[in-house]
Amino acid sequence: MKLHTQLVAFGLAAASLAALVGGIGLFSASRMGVAMDDAILSGSALQASQEADMMHDAIRGDGQLALLGALQNSPERIDNAGKSLTLHTQKINAALVRLDALPISQESRAALIAAQPMVKTYIEAATQTVKATRSDQQLALQSIPALEATFAALETQMELLSDSIEKSNERINAHVKTSIGQTQFSIGLALALATAAVMTASLLLARSMTRPMAHAVGVASQLAQGDLSCEIHPAGNNETVELIQSMARMQSSFSAIVREVKINADMVYDSSAQIAAGNMDLSSRTE
Repeated sequence: MKLHTQLVAFGLAAASLAALVGGIGLFSASRMGVAMDDAILSGSALQASQEADMMHDAIRGDGQLALLGALQNSPERIDNAGKSLTLHTQKINAALVRLDALPISQESRAALIAAQPMVKTYIEAATQTVKATRSDQQLALQSIPALEATFAALETQMELLSDSIEKSNERINAHVKTSIGQTQFSIGLALALATAAVMTASLLLARSMTRPMAHAVGVASQLAQGDLSCEIHPAGNNETVELIQSMARMQSSFSAIVREVKINADMVYDSSAQIAAGNMDLSSRTE
């Protein structure tokens, strides 16, 4: 494989791992976002339930304030109680409407459905008490037991509603915490694995490049010193293999040249020896 191809493959693999980690992060964040949305809705339901519960107590106070105004012969206090009753009635009805529109649990939905007619009866009892205080103290006193009875009945139902919503909110919050933990673990694990994979691939790529190059450098050094007996093993990427193969051909060429030079030298030596021998024979004859 060519070096260019190896580097491109390494880059693509690193990019793929980065995309994978990003995808895991996006998926985990999306899942956590859903859990957070559920927590927000659950918090809104709990807030609406608590507001309705507070208005339930306030309406009772309005009836008692109106009765106190009647006993003290204070029309102003009765009027204030009537205004407060109107405001608190609007708020409790609005809170129940908001709660009804939210995706609450089946248990909370059943408690809310049971509470709605009781709220209506309770508001009517409080309204009758306030009206009675404007005209007849005795009638107002007689209306208090009915107000207290509807208050007690509604209080029990409101407690059931609040408890069910609080339990649901606790479950959702626990799920959110779990989701956050899972998201952190998933992203951390993906990052760790991706980092390990990139480092491993980097080391393998560096090893596949440096070992053949080190071998090529060693061969070149031996050839430069005139050692033509070194073993050459082509390995690595295409460029390195071609380089080492070229060195192998160079070694072979040098070896051939050396052999040829040696043969020629031997031939010259033999010729010189023969000429010298011939001269010596001629000299001996002349003597």
